Amino acid sequence: MAILTLTEYKEWAGITGTGDDARLQTLIDYAHVAMRRYCGRSLTDGFESATRTETYEVDASELVLKEWPITSITSITPILDDNTAGTALDSTTYHVDLATGVVSLNGGQNGRAFTDDSTSGVVMSDWSWRPNFGRCTIVYVSAAPADDIEMVLCRMVDGMYAAVRTPAGLASQSLGNWSVTYAGADQAAMAQASLLAPYRSGAGL
Repeated sequence: MAILTLTEYKEWAGITGTGDDARLQTLIDYAHVAMRRYCGRSLTDGFESATRTETYEVDASELVLKEWPITSITSITPILDDNTAGTALDSTTYHVDLATGVVSLNGGQNGRAFTDDSTSGVVMSDWSWRPNFGRCTIVYVSAAPADDIEMVLCRMVDGMYAAVRTPAGLASQSLGNWSVTYAGADQAAMAQASLLAPYRSGAGL
């Protein structure tokens, strides 16, 4: 399912005719792929609401899911050395930030506590023996895209549509008292990159 449909783009652009529908749909498809690739998402369904099953191999107690934001995690299951599934982690042993897709194992899971001699208080360790995810399979539900993702797609299509309709090298046009100045490709790309920066893979960490 597309994030931006042809009908939605035509409403954004104020287009009522159907003569350019095929071209517009092609440009919309191009924009989806370009945005997903730039953000490090799935090229087929990145940023869409879906149940996802993914395998991770992380030598750390924190990882970021490939698609986010999310609505929930269904399960985290270790993959054993013989490539069979282990016992799914109890949901109390990890924490997930739904907005960023960052999943963290709770520090107390390693069960290593020591007494601080200066305060006589019990302190949980945060040393290298903290638990790691290792190899695991995570099943989770990604959320629907934010509104600004659709806006970026509209702007990307705007730029491509203008490029195929405007003579190469034309920076501005005038008609009587009216004039229009076209944004350069580099300027438009920088604006779109700025809007997409928070959604790039790894930005949640």
